[in-house]
This record gives sequence, C-alpha cells and structure tokens, in this order.
Amino acid sequence: MTADIRVIKAGQMYRYYLRQTVVGDGRRPARTPMHEAQEQAGVPAGRWMGRGLAVLGLAPGEEVTESQLRNLFGERGRHPYADRIEADRLVAGASPKKAFKAGALGRRVMVTGVDFVFRPQPTIYLLWALGGEETRLVIEAAHERAIARVLEWIEDEVAVIRYGKDGICRVRPPGGVVAARFRHYEARSGMPLLHDHLLLSVKGQRLDGKWGSCRFRGLHPRDVSPLVNEYGLPRHNHCPGGKVDPEWLRTQYIELNRTITDIANDAEVSFTVVMRWLRTHKLTRPAGPKGNRRFSFPADDFGDADPLLQPVLSNNYHLRRLRIFLRVASYPMFATACDEHGLSRTAVNNSFKKLEADLGGRLVERASKGRSMQLTEFGQSVARAVLPLADRLGVRPEESERLRHIL
Repeated sequence: MTADIRVIKAGQMYRYYLRQTVVGDGRRPARTPMHEAQEQAGVPAGRWMGRGLAVLGLAPGEEVTESQLRNLFGERGRHPYADRIEADRLVAGASPKKAFKAGALGRRVMVTGVDFVFRPQPTIYLLWALGGEETRLVIEAAHERAIARVLEWIEDEVAVIRYGKDGICRVRPPGGVVAARFRHYEARSGMPLLHDHLLLSVKGQRLDGKWGSCRFRGLHPRDVSPLVNEYGLPRHNHCPGGKVDPEWLRTQYIELNRTITDIANDAEVSFTVVMRWLRTHKLTRPAGPKGNRRFSFPADDFGDADPLLQPVLSNNYHLRRLRIFLRVASYPMFATACDEHGLSRTAVNNSFKKLEADLGGRLVERASKGRSMQLTEFGQSVARAVLPLADRLGVRPEESERLRHIL
C-alpha cells in the first residue's frame, strides 16, 4: 500500500474537499446535500475513525455529515457539534461570544488536518478491479485493516501536543485522534482505482482536559521505517549519495506528470535541487497541446465560429481562455466565480487580460472595491459569439444557460 500525505487548510475544506473529495473526486452539483451527492456519484458515505471519537460524542463507523466536516476542518478546528452547542448556550442565556467560544476546541488554527490518500499497489488494485466479488471483498478488508493499523501507529508513536513556553511540554493525546475516511472506487480519469482519503484532524485533548493541536513530525519518510519494516515492505532510495536515478526522475516528472514539489518531498530534497537535476539530465515536458491534453481541442471543430473569435481560435491556450471566460462571466462577483469553480484568481485575471489583448477590446468592468463584475458591450458580443461553442469547449450546460439569462 502507498500513501500520499498533504496538509488540510481551513479554506481547502470548502474549495476542494466538500466539493470533490466527499463525492469521489467528482464535481458536486451546487446546492445538493452531501448525502444525496454521494448517492448520485455511487460512493459510500464517509465514516469516523480513531480513539478520540468518544470525547466528541461520536462513534467509530458513524456516518460523517457535512456540518461535522465543516466545523472540524473548515471552521479552523471547532467541535463537530459546534452548532448545537452554540444554540444550547444561547438558549441558556449565554452571550453570543461565550456561546461561540463553547464550541471551540482550543485555539483556532489554519492548518486543520492532514489528508492521507491510501491506495494498494498496482498489481493489487488490478486484481481488485478484474477479480470476482470474493476477491474484491478480501482486498477491501485488507485495505481497511492497513489503514486502521496506520492510524493506530500515528496515535501511539507520532501524534504529539506541544504546550507551555516555546512548546517545552510535550504529550501524546491520551484519548487518541479523530479522522474521517472516504472510500473511492475510481481515479479522476474514470479508471477503476481503489483508494481512501483519511482526513486526520490536528485537534487532540491533553491530560488536563484542554484541547491543543497535534504535531505530526514523525510522518517524515525517514521516521516511517518501523511501520515499513513491520510489514516487510522494501524501501527504495532513488537518491543514493545525493545523486538521482535519471530513469526514476524521468518517470516521475514526464510520464506521471508529477509536480516538482511532490518529487522533492519524495526524494527528501529541496525544490532547487530537483530543478538542478532536471537541468542536468535535460528533462522537459512537451510544450503546446501535447503538454496540455486536458485542454486539447481539435482545430477543425471551430470552422463555423463567429469571425469575431478568429484571433483566439489558433491554439489550445486561446481556447482555454475562452472556456474560462464562459465559466466566469456569468457571475456578478469575480472572486465568487473563482471560488465556485476552484480557480486561481490571479490565473483567471491574467487569462482575461490576455483574451482582451488578443480580441482588441475590454470584456468586463470591475469596480475598485469588491471586484464586482459586469460585461461591457464588447464583452456581451464576445459572449454571444462564444455561447454556440460552449459544448465543444467543455462548458457545462447549466453554466452556459446562466450566461444566456444575463444576456
């Protein structure tokens, strides 16, 4: 089994996890309850794990609700039932400030958890995908047992709460930690792939009953050896003596299309060192359409396009900007559109500027504050010209329909 590890920040719970991870890495429809969206996506509901559940009034195997996830991971580390606790305190006559504080688990934090993505080895998940029902059940049971064992190891050997001046006092959370597990059956490409997201909260209770934040320094690869040795798994050193294996680097960077940051984390080196390796071995990704397959569009699909759009139909980069324009232009607020679609505001803003330069006119008017957005007359003309191409640009029907209502 392999595991990818990344931190969870409060804002990511809204932008990514509650929109995609909870529904099998798909796109959760707007205004759809989480449980209903999971049923539509064909993935099971999330389940709670960990020894620390009893303190929070939860039970192992209990279904994870949206409000619980939002409070624990999205609201900077509040109690899963913070809404109920706050309402009870207000009814009892407490002030709003004290009622809000009653639902907090210690100090509010920005890094609210750690996301583990567990997946079997390729040969195992291929056997799971092609085998019979009994084979699948056996593999899934072994997969769940491995996840439970890793969580036990984290509780016993890794999780530490530091407190006091300069964090001089260190203690393991006696009640354990809390985690939410989400089972997925497919990769983003649609291929069968058994894997689980384990969202581990950083919140833990000290011996004196106060809540603190756990540190997981022991998750660094060099400290995982005891767990690896327990299962007899081989460890591969791709960088003996500070030198990298060129074949491994080529596979990671070009074939698997991994980021430089992820490669640096695996190799236990800095970003700069990986950049130097890539220059030394002259490894570069293909440019143009080959390097952007996600936004690759056949050129002959747009022969019937409006002449107004001819300057921006020459390559995939132009078509991608048109796609972003259609997705964002129907929103009254620039920031709202970016958050709704999980897009970088800087990237979208640059895309609009380049599209305006290519077309020779201003597409939107933005206020100096609040970034409220309104299409100019030229922008409306461009939108009407692009709308017939919406389906071929990969824009969802509801997005293009919303823009038609505005026009």
